[in-house]
Amino acid sequence: MMGRDQTAYPFREVRLRISYRENGDRMAKKIICLKTERLYIMPMTEEELDIQVREEKDEEAKKAYSDRLENCEDEPEDFLWFVPWKIILQEDGKAIGNVAFDGPQTNGMVEVSFSILPSLQKQGYMTEALGAVVGWAFRQKDVYEITAETPPGNRPSQKVLENNGFAMFANGQGGPRYKLVKQRFIKTPVFIGVFLLAGVAAGLLIKPFNTYLTMGIFAGVGAVLGVFVDITAENRRKRIIG
Repeated sequence: MMGRDQTAYPFREVRLRISYRENGDRMAKKIICLKTERLYIMPMTEEELDIQVREEKDEEAKKAYSDRLENCEDEPEDFLWFVPWKIILQEDGKAIGNVAFDGPQTNGMVEVSFSILPSLQKQGYMTEALGAVVGWAFRQKDVYEITAETPPGNRPSQKVLENNGFAMFANGQGGPRYKLVKQRFIKTPVFIGVFLLAGVAAGLLIKPFNTYLTMGIFAGVGAVLGVFVDITAENRRKRIIG
């Protein structure tokens, strides 16, 4: 599935089959992977996150990873919203950074954070990876806003956000806060166009009927259905955001 969504970076969502060991047994499962021009972005497995917790030397980072692992175990249905997503170079399979959400949506909003190896900054990798993850997030049910917070002097991270359409909207405890709002996709014109074509086909197939008449009837039906779908979607958006 290809996607461009609101970012400038197209991606393809695929499923990869991976093998791992659990209690000495060899296991296999499929995981989601976002493929961009130069990168693979995929969530860590619980096994990888557990290793990260055990091997992490920095106590603050160790606690953060441990909390994520605990959330994954307590809320497995929201696994993808807690586990870090690895950023991997296609050319050599090297992991160069990660993107992570702080949890599933609350009032239609999710928070994102990211990091990349210092040696690979300013090459567009982080912008490319974040663009894919943002596009994926907006495809998920009831996600309408994505926020992020950066340290005051971290201009490179702020630039990554701005390159993906984020705009600063407030100052948080840790620095400037950025937000990207999901664009509204009005479906009424699409419904009218599809039903208009159906009206043309019907008019040509059903000889006694005037083609212009069937076009008008079908277009009217399409407009009614499109307006209904758009109003329903907007009402749900308002209800979720609150």
